[in-house]
Amino acid sequence: MQYNNSKDTRELLSIFSSDLYSIEEEVLKDNLRKLVIYYDKHIRHQYHIISQFVNEKMIESEDAVSYILNNIDGMLAFLTYKREECNEIIADYSGLSVDEMILNLEKLYDHIALEEERIKNNSMVIRSSKEEIQNNVFETFNSIIVNFQNKVDEISNSLNANIITVVGLFSAIIFVFFGGVVSLSDAINSVCEIKNREDLTIPLISILFIGFILFNIIFLLLYSIAKIVDKNIGTIISGREYKWYCVEEIREGCYGVSVCGKLIQKCYKSQQEAEKAASRRRVLSEFKTGLKQTIKKAVFRFPYVLIINLILISGIIYLYNQI
Repeated sequence: MQYNNSKDTRELLSIFSSDLYSIEEEVLKDNLRKLVIYYDKHIRHQYHIISQFVNEKMIESEDAVSYILNNIDGMLAFLTYKREECNEIIADYSGLSVDEMILNLEKLYDHIALEEERIKNNSMVIRSSKEEIQNNVFETFNSIIVNFQNKVDEISNSLNANIITVVGLFSAIIFVFFGGVVSLSDAINSVCEIKNREDLTIPLISILFIGFILFNIIFLLLYSIAKIVDKNIGTIISGREYKWYCVEEIREGCYGVSVCGKLIQKCYKSQQEAEKAASRRRVLSEFKTGLKQTIKKAVFRFPYVLIINLILISGIIYLYNQI
């Protein structure tokens, strides 16, 4: 005959977890009959049902499992000290002996106690891990906050310094501009008072010279501000070109110099002589490339500055030659 051991095991555990359980003899005898019926049907408990049951009871109350274990102890004591009466009850329902019943209940007690201990240890480990994780999270969060605050302070200090510098440079630009305007105004007033065409040369030279100085000072101040705020106010110049000079053996007793993999058709009698020639070509090439790059930067980096300066200088030279 097939029996539902899962359901019967729950009913068995419910006997010891019931609020009506007591150590009165009649209650103990009634519960013993239920135990005998269970163990007459089943040889062993289903441990996973015990695990589920204990988990449920520990969620309800931490003392629930202790209550069950205490009730099992009471039944074991009843079987031990009331053997004759227990034997009569057991004989009415099964062929089991008192010792076999005691052994079965001791196994049940061990299973429940083991599961209780396991759950408590797991809870302790989980609680400890949770606290450790929380501490790590708090420490990491605090570290991030401190680093963030340090970065904010650093950026704030840097911005404050840059703002002060930029404001100072703008103030200098304003002073230079208005100072130059005043000087130009005086020079223009003096030009207006001149009646002879021949006397205009020197005042015009003065005006152009003041404009030259004023323009370049203002540009230098603006360039300084651009450097501080990390902005490019000039055109982008392409990088310099590099050439690789290598010595290659053309044939036996003949060495040539190659430029970027392209062989120069010239034969040197020894490798040392070819290497010296390659070194001279390399130095000359670097000089030409550097000079070319410098000219490109001077002409094309700030073309508007170059054009205005050329106009002003050309005007000054032309007027000077008219004196």
